[in-house]
Amino acid sequence: MKTVLLSFIGSLSICAVTMAQSDVETGKKFIYYERMTSAKQVLQKAVASNPKDAQAIYWLGQTYIFNKQTDSAKTVYQNALTAGVNDPLIWVGTGHVEILEGGDVNAAKQRFEQAITATTSTKGKNKGQPSAEILTAIGRAMASGSSQQGDPNYGIDKLKQAAQVDPNNPDIYINLGLSYLK
Repeated sequence: MKTVLLSFIGSLSICAVTMAQSDVETGKKFIYYERMTSAKQVLQKAVASNPKDAQAIYWLGQTYIFNKQTDSAKTVYQNALTAGVNDPLIWVGTGHVEILEGGDVNAAKQRFEQAITATTSTKGKNKGQPSAEILTAIGRAMASGSSQQGDPNYGIDKLKQAAQVDPNNPDIYINLGLSYLK
C-alpha cells in the first residue's frame, strides 16, 4: 500500500513540474505570436503555482518588457531576487530592465558576465562553454530598446557565441539581426 501511495505522489509531482514547464513554453509561444495578454495570463499562473521557477519569472518579465511596462518587469525581477530566486536568468532580466531605464550599461554587463560565469559548463561535451540560453537572453537585452540604449556590439559578440553552442535556435539569429540594425 505504501509503495502504491508513494508512486501516486511521485507521479503527481512529476505531472506538476511538467505542467509548469508547458505553461512556460505556452507563454513563450504567445510572446512569439505577439499575444501578450494571453502570455501574461499564462505566465502569471505559472509563477503563482511555482514562485521559484526562474524560467516563468524571466518570461513574465519579458512579457512586461515587450508591452513597454518596464516598471512591472523591474518589480517582478526584484521580487524574485528578494524571495531568494538567485538565478542567472533573473540577473540577466534585471540587467535588461536597467539598460531600458537608461542605467549604467557597464553595471548591466557585470551582471551579464556573472550570469555567464555561473552557467559555464564544467563537464560534458560543452565543457567551458556558457549556456546558450543565457547568451541569447543577453543578446535579447542588448538588441531591445532604442539605438542609444545598450551596447549592440557586446550583444553581437554574445549572440555569435550562442550560435556556436546552439546553431539551431532561431531566436539567436533574430536578435543578431536586431543588434546589427542598432
